[in-house]
Amino acid sequence: MFAALLVTLPLLCYILTLACFLLLTKEKKRSVHIVSDLFVIIFIVSVYFKVRLLFTEAVFILIILYILCMITLFILFYRYTAQNSIEKALKRTWRMMLITSVFLSCSLSLIGICLFVVQSI
Repeated sequence: MFAALLVTLPLLCYILTLACFLLLTKEKKRSVHIVSDLFVIIFIVSVYFKVRLLFTEAVFILIILYILCMITLFILFYRYTAQNSIEKALKRTWRMMLITSVFLSCSLSLIGICLFVVQSI
């Protein structure tokens, strides 16, 4: 049941987890970084299931394209950072994955709601 909640409402779970971490650690920046790093995978899984539910065809190709985009982004971050640090490039790519996954998850939720409303009319 908890896993289903994580996949269907990951943003709500993210906010609740962040609130718990803020209460435990009392450090805002550290809490945001820890929870963000943990929730990247959850948002990606959420996007996968939402895409699969809404658009039954060609899901695998979209996942491959997303992975290729993130690999390209990692290479760009690595090449154009001042120190050519793999660690910094990985952090930036991981955080960019969080941002894109949150955007995609929210967008797919809105698309699903709109499709439901249109079909029920």
